[in-house]
Amino acid sequence: MRDCLEQAATKMDLDQLGEFVAIYWEIWNARNRYVFGRPNSNLEVLSSHVVKFVMNYRELREKTENPKVQHQALRRPPGAGMMKLNFDGGNVNMDGRGWGCAVRNPDGEILVTGVPQGEQFSSSLVEEAKACLKGLQVAKEYGYYSLVVEGDCLALIQRLQHQVIDDSILGFIVSDIL
Repeated sequence: MRDCLEQAATKMDLDQLGEFVAIYWEIWNARNRYVFGRPNSNLEVLSSHVVKFVMNYRELREKTENPKVQHQALRRPPGAGMMKLNFDGGNVNMDGRGWGCAVRNPDGEILVTGVPQGEQFSSSLVEEAKACLKGLQVAKEYGYYSLVVEGDCLALIQRLQHQVIDDSILGFIVSDIL
């Protein structure tokens, strides 16, 4: 797999490489679904997922490369010796879920990112909490421990600030985050 990706990186421009990686990713997900007992041999469904994934990728790139509004003034760098972890969770396709996270240095440069996707979307609040937890795990894996954590889900941020841990799946995730 590594050899294939390295070869692709030397022969493709960035747009082609991005699409190639998106296709590769969806094939890998299809393989995992098959191996773990959720086979989907329908080539049309696989193709549809790949096309949606590439379209989402292009749309995201377009938004980040050609922003209509500059939000740089809103960015608040973390304090000295700190890194910032941004996270977000959401719905992907009909019933899938996606999480995103990025660890940035005080200058705003991205040091580490993660964008796992999966099946079985539960609720926005739970998926946001899972995205936060995954972001913290990714940051820890790369040795970043002094973090300012930032997300756009006010309900989750308030639970974390007030350390609200109830007897629910959300409470267990919040406990792990804290």
